[in-house]
Amino acid sequence: MKKKFKPSKTSKVIKTTNKIKKHFTEEEELDLKYASLQKYGFDHQVMKLVEECGEFIQQAAQFSNREPLEHPFTKFDRLIEELCDIKIVLDQLFIVLYNDATKKIYQSKLRKLHSYLK
Repeated sequence: MKKKFKPSKTSKVIKTTNKIKKHFTEEEELDLKYASLQKYGFDHQVMKLVEECGEFIQQAAQFSNREPLEHPFTKFDRLIEELCDIKIVLDQLFIVLYNDATKKIYQSKLRKLHSYLK
């Protein structure tokens, strides 16, 4: 998929790379995701998602196999870190893939979840 992605012209987050921000607005966050798609491409980000999911699975296994007296927060923090990596890449893929068909599938999955909870 060779689609060009452009960050919005209003945000300066990409241009101010010598300053690392502590917090990003929603617009800046979206700009970063678009810029990443533009730099690395869709196919690369799909493989990045595979990598990040593998890292999450490893951390999840370590978290669930911890010793009973072991403090869970260190492994929990690592689990959350990997989950955030997944969300960032997944959000990038949704930028490309989210359309009416995707919305229908998503709603179908929500209905399925709802039926399980009844």
